[in-house]
Amino acid sequence: MLLAVFKKSDKFYQFLDDYGIGGKWIKFEELNSIKNGIIICDAKFYIGGGIFFNNQPHFEYYGKDVDTDAACCPSLEGKSHYILVNDRIAEIYLAHDRTHPYK
Repeated sequence: MLLAVFKKSDKFYQFLDDYGIGGKWIKFEELNSIKNGIIICDAKFYIGGGIFFNNQPHFEYYGKDVDTDAACCPSLEGKSHYILVNDRIAEIYLAHDRTHPYK
């Protein structure tokens, strides 16, 4: 999945940047809103984070091995936040937001 940002000029939109925001074994996201320049996406994360070790999914959640989500179905609900800095997309982690389990 890609997040793309365009800048509107008088007659056309100019592409600025794109950023991979998820996929199988990473996370699934859906655009929620844009507030104060921050792009907010509803996200579903995999238990364990979908981290690969020796080309196999390796799952650890807060330091403990746990039952894991199937590749089709991440189950941890949360939010991801992105911002445009110097025409580049960057993911940000908000200290007050506890909905991103991989911080």
